[in-house]
Amino acid sequence: MDTNHIVVSTCETLRVWNKKSLQLILSRSSASNSNKPDLSFDGDYSVCLDHGYLIKCYSKYLKGRPIALITEYNLEAKRKKRTILLQMEALIHKVECFGDLVVTSYLEEEGKSSTNVYQVRQKYNLRKIIFSYYCDDDDIHMTMYDFVGNSFLIYHLQRGYYQEIELSTGVKRPLRRLPTNCRWVVNLFDNLAVIQRGEYLEVWDWKNNSICHVLYDDHDKKQYAPILEFTTGKWLMTSSNNHNSEPAIKVYRCK
Repeated sequence: MDTNHIVVSTCETLRVWNKKSLQLILSRSSASNSNKPDLSFDGDYSVCLDHGYLIKCYSKYLKGRPIALITEYNLEAKRKKRTILLQMEALIHKVECFGDLVVTSYLEEEGKSSTNVYQVRQKYNLRKIIFSYYCDDDDIHMTMYDFVGNSFLIYHLQRGYYQEIELSTGVKRPLRRLPTNCRWVVNLFDNLAVIQRGEYLEVWDWKNNSICHVLYDDHDKKQYAPILEFTTGKWLMTSSNNHNSEPAIKVYRCK
């Protein structure tokens, strides 16, 4: 759901309604989007809605080869709503919008080997590829990414390093080490991020690769990591992860 639209997606159909009038403005099925009627939707992560801009991905193995179809819609257009139908040999895990960019994470197979790929494309023009990032044989669930300014940050949690890629040029900065035992990363703003350690959270300056602050759930016992609930600009909210104590919400201001 966004400001003006309600989207319902199932494994075979896609429906979009105007939020105010409840008028059905878009109706698609997997068969109607392709000459291959046995294509099916990938799931919740293959739908992206962003201020009237909608992407839907379909995928299937056909004759032993993975096929993905990406459909781009302009829901605000009065006439033609579907703007492009893009086909690629891959299985898409997820699609997301970041400003004027679209990121697809997918599995590319070649013979018996497979490669996880992050691909950044131009919004409203998916044929324009900004760059592709190949993760080799890394576990896709252990690789995270984020956008900060004109940079694309990619974190390899399993291998313990991260890389910064400049969006305008595609130039890759040298690999840098992640803090040890990093389980996940959430960017706050500018050069600050929150990283999950075993028993605490750390506010991390990834530009200088230094720890700014450590957040514990219990400052006396220091054995439970707080749960990061919400971040916005210079604020973050955590909740208690200690089941033996009273529930607690803490709000921090990052200076």
